[in-house]
Amino acid sequence: CVEDVDYTVENEGTIYMAQALESKSYLQLFDIDTIQDIFFGASYGGIKYPDIDINVKFTVDESLINAYNQEHGTNYIAFPQASYNISGLESVIKAGTANSDPIKVMITARQLQIGKSYMLPVKLVSAGSSNIKDDLNTAYFRIDSLIRRERDITNLGAFSVSHENNGGPGAGEG
Repeated sequence: CVEDVDYTVENEGTIYMAQALESKSYLQLFDIDTIQDIFFGASYGGIKYPDIDINVKFTVDESLINAYNQEHGTNYIAFPQASYNISGLESVIKAGTANSDPIKVMITARQLQIGKSYMLPVKLVSAGSSNIKDDLNTAYFRIDSLIRRERDITNLGAFSVSHENNGGPGAGEG
């Protein structure tokens, strides 16, 4: 084909959060002392790229947890303020690119209680003059339980006997 065809898609230029997909916002955190990082950002929908920089803004909206719980029959609670730190709530989708610079959430799992289900709802609230995709504007970062790292330490021990049974090594207790 030698003709130039200008292809477009229905949601060309619509801004969304990829992390708003259910499978991308479920977290697995380990019950450890080190900080664990997760990332979020915004994406430019379609097959083209933006011609100008698009400033995007997010907010953490804990008021969304109750509605989520009612809709899904769950019992999530908000991440405690001391358990996470966000590097910022603003980013940019640069001209000629499809994704914003990532925003990092640093989570200290030791501040969470084992057996509780936690949620951190992050909502895309502004994307310059671009439209925001309504069904992909909120990422509900969820954790149902902390994972304990376990390892077999039985072979690290030393077995010693201080007194041999009277029957000797060939007896039943030898």
